[in-house]
Amino acid sequence: SARWDYKQVSNRRALVENHRGLVSYAPDCVRVRCRRGDACVLGQELALREVRKDALIVTGRIDAVELAHDPAAD
Repeated sequence: SARWDYKQVSNRRALVENHRGLVSYAPDCVRVRCRRGDACVLGQELALREVRKDALIVTGRIDAVELAHDPAAD
């Protein structure tokens, strides 16, 4: 699918599916490439629990998810 999906299982675990790769990783922000920009999972003590070609799991205290739209991707 060309669309990315984000499912927050709890404030301690999130699943990002259909991403296009990991951009950056830090304990307060995990940024992944999506079809129309980057998504950033924000929080504290974030860790990558599982990374697959089509999905990744982020654990830690998740506070928010932001999507930075890339107009060039339209």
